Amino acid sequence: MKCGVAVVAMNSTDWDRVNAGDWSRPPAIPDHQILDDAIAVGDLVEPLGFDSLWSSEHFATPYGMVPSSLQFLAFWAGRTKKIDLGSLVVVLPWWHPVKVAHEIAMLDILLQGRNFTLGVGRGLSPKEFGPLGVPQEESRQRFNEALEVIKRGFAEERFSYDGEVFKIPEMSIRPQPRHRDLASRAVGAFMTPASLEAIAKAGLGHIVVTAASFDQVGRNTALFNKHRQDVGLPPDNQPILYLFCYCSEDRAELEAAKRFAALPDGNYHYGFSDPSTFTNVKGYEAYGHMAAARAGPGAGDGDAAAYQWLLGTPDEMIEKCRALQRHTSAKEIVLAFNYGGMTQAQAIASMRLFAEKVLPALHAMETPIHHEALAPVA
Repeated sequence: MKCGVAVVAMNSTDWDRVNAGDWSRPPAIPDHQILDDAIAVGDLVEPLGFDSLWSSEHFATPYGMVPSSLQFLAFWAGRTKKIDLGSLVVVLPWWHPVKVAHEIAMLDILLQGRNFTLGVGRGLSPKEFGPLGVPQEESRQRFNEALEVIKRGFAEERFSYDGEVFKIPEMSIRPQPRHRDLASRAVGAFMTPASLEAIAKAGLGHIVVTAASFDQVGRNTALFNKHRQDVGLPPDNQPILYLFCYCSEDRAELEAAKRFAALPDGNYHYGFSDPSTFTNVKGYEAYGHMAAARAGPGAGDGDAAAYQWLLGTPDEMIEKCRALQRHTSAKEIVLAFNYGGMTQAQAIASMRLFAEKVLPALHAMETPIHHEALAPVA
């Protein structure tokens, strides 16, 4: 099994100030320090033996703080020599497809033959759509059109496009990417059944970024493959799983580390702590139900995160990853080590221990697609 690292930049300790609207004082930890620390984590990915480095794409709040995953990955293309790169994800509705297609092509060239996995999504937080002036209810249409433009731009020397949102005269993407199959190998992120179906039928693979149980991920994989089969695609796609990770041999430290997963960064950023966030936002009705569930009685901040988090000793990690592969048919995992307000020393110690005592077992682990993940027979 391949194992990558997501280099994230979360200023988790700043949420109290931001939520209170206290702009009279700066963050206790400057954002540039958070990014500097993230870069220090990224610098360990290659020498510790991980297979790839990934970046998400967020802005405007303390969550994520990488406004362009492609920009950040271009930095890593020049800073590394062997590892592959991946986007987790490029939020297509925020970008003009012609511009982003050129940036994807340029990154592919800068990697000089290494693999780039293009992960794409349609975005979720109103805090990000609003400042851009992009109507959130148009996100699915914008996503679909942008993806089509990228596919055609990489497959055809000359192309034009006449969509509802984007009107593109005949042109060429120059430079063309080194790998012309970039778009056909892309993966999509989803959190709702409608997005799952759309991504599957578009011919994308899938990357799991949701806090769903491993059993549910397995069921989603089977459904994903059924949708692929319905449009004549091979029903054998295997997911990439994105997980938060904390590895230690000290039981007391592991117990104390649970507070990192319980920090409600995502709830604040996406608006899940307020059920009204997605009221009247067409195409996001399912997220309104999620927000209501998370805000309901007994719904603690850590509940949803429990399934998106690997916590344990090295031996426990290996067993969890075996179970994870068995339940989900995953072909690759991507782990975040720096998150939730932990110290830099804690993040690096966890990452080093994982690399020393877990990573070799993962690299030796087979990744078959299990019967349960195959498309069910109609």
